[in-house]
Amino acid sequence: MTKVFRAGVGMAALGALSVVLVLTSVSGGRAQDTKPGNQPAAAPELTCAATPSARVIGSAQLLADGLASAQNKNWQPVGGQITFTIQSFTPFDANASIIACLRWKTEPDGKAPYVVAPIARHELSTADKRTLTVTIIVPQLADTPGQKYVYALPFDLVPRADVRILIRNPDARQPIAVDGTMGITHLAFAMGAVAVVFFLTFGGLLFVVSRRLRTAGVPKANPFLTVISTPDGYASLSQFQILLWTYVVLLSAVYVMSLSGSLIEITSGTLVLLGISGAATIGSKIHGQPATPDPNAPPNPNPPPAAVEPHKPKWADLITNMVVTDDKKQVIEIDVTRVQMLYFTLVTAFFVGLRVVTTYVIPEIPDGFQILMGISNSVYMGSKVVQKKP
Repeated sequence: MTKVFRAGVGMAALGALSVVLVLTSVSGGRAQDTKPGNQPAAAPELTCAATPSARVIGSAQLLADGLASAQNKNWQPVGGQITFTIQSFTPFDANASIIACLRWKTEPDGKAPYVVAPIARHELSTADKRTLTVTIIVPQLADTPGQKYVYALPFDLVPRADVRILIRNPDARQPIAVDGTMGITHLAFAMGAVAVVFFLTFGGLLFVVSRRLRTAGVPKANPFLTVISTPDGYASLSQFQILLWTYVVLLSAVYVMSLSGSLIEITSGTLVLLGISGAATIGSKIHGQPATPDPNAPPNPNPPPAAVEPHKPKWADLITNMVVTDDKKQVIEIDVTRVQMLYFTLVTAFFVGLRVVTTYVIPEIPDGFQILMGISNSVYMGSKVVQKKP
């Protein structure tokens, strides 16, 4: 019995030793596998200084997208957003790293350092994964001493910048580089050009009005109201509207052309609104023409008294009318058709101007707003036709 017991203890000890040796071997092997030297080196951080693969550089095409309007542009001021579309022959990885870099395009060597441009958003096409859209925010670029900027045209106002977008798939060590150019414009210059044009044109207009006030015997009034007044001295809503739209279109065109450095396309909707206001002005002038006297008619025994002094234009003239009652009395009343036309004109002009300032393009006017302005002006003209003249 003792021999059997000793043999059993020996076998158990030998089994335990074998288990320990196996566990030690396994753990040692795992420890050896986790050594940094046996792991593949991690890809370096993607920066603007990364060296792209010579085999794939330029294999994708970089296209600048304009806004949803007829004024496609490849320029933006500092802080503005511009979208680039990258089209490639090979699919992109959905988990690829993306970085956008900008630098001034300079002469003679154009070796200004790249600056990282923040990416506002990016989107990969779901169909073939070969189209990638990247929207970047234009950063402030540092000047390069001793080099001059490159412009698209000899007399262009917008300096050019090099754009490089680097894309690296998770399993690649070198990124794909896609190169292009864009313009970086100056908001302060555009604002200054708008101010100069406004003061020169409107200041000249007010100067002519001031000369007219002194020579024509018109009562001294607000010079602006005198600009839009009719021959009988009343401030005209239709003339106010066409003057407002003239300056909205004029200043918007100067602003956008100063930013782009070239002529732009005026949207059809803006031209329609300008035409509507012009038609209303012409209609008002036709309606305001005095009737041609009949040479065969007998003389009026009670001619109207001659006006002692011309009417002084007032702001209230824009929304009021002088009407004749059934008992031949002249009274002033609020004309709701004028109020409607004035409100719609101001709201539409305000949002067109706001859109120009914030998006740097003259926007397309929706068809609904064009119809709204057309109806408003038609109702206004209909009201003038049916009202009794004093």
